[in-house]
Amino acid sequence: MGGALGLGLGLAGCGASDWDRPLLRVHLLAAPAGHPLDGAGRIDRTELDARLAAANEIFAPAGVEWTVESVVETPARRVAATTAALDGGTAAARTLMAAIPAGALLSPEGWDLVVVDQTDGFGFGGIFTCGVGGKGGPAAAVVPVRAGSGRDQDLRKWAHELGHAAGLGHTPCTERWADNLMMSGRCDRADPERTGLSDGQLDELEQRLRRGRPMRCR
Repeated sequence: MGGALGLGLGLAGCGASDWDRPLLRVHLLAAPAGHPLDGAGRIDRTELDARLAAANEIFAPAGVEWTVESVVETPARRVAATTAALDGGTAAARTLMAAIPAGALLSPEGWDLVVVDQTDGFGFGGIFTCGVGGKGGPAAAVVPVRAGSGRDQDLRKWAHELGHAAGLGHTPCTERWADNLMMSGRCDRADPERTGLSDGQLDELEQRLRRGRPMRCR
């Protein structure tokens, strides 16, 4: 499960009138057919809208509705280097971040969700991290269309990464948090269908989104 790696909390001002409808630009990363980066060839708008609508049901108790600003097909950068890293088994978050062109992001005017085919070869299920486009780049959430087993990836993972994008961290790896959306999938106590949010998390979501725009790298 992706984590918030190297994040800064530098939030710019956001008007109170739009805090509850954070703008989301969805990037369908484009790469050669069959490549793990190729989200553009793996999901259509109907399925995309269905997943985001289901994610919004999870955030509804906080009064938050992620609103799609646009859906764009974004060509991946450094595909050959990414392929070599995957083949060598040395891929990490920085390899994936370098494949995303920072200039295509909506940040800092909104949030960015990058959709790839799968992330298993990178060593995580989904991620929210800084460094898009290379060291020091902005932040974005990255989610896969499907799991390595070939089954469609569950929408909960998308909601989890959007939770990170809104400022929520992972919960403790204890039974108390087993059904919580922000429990890391690496915790052996995590409920596979977890979608819950605590009262404290709902308050935190409201306060963070009222204060500003997406997190930025320091």
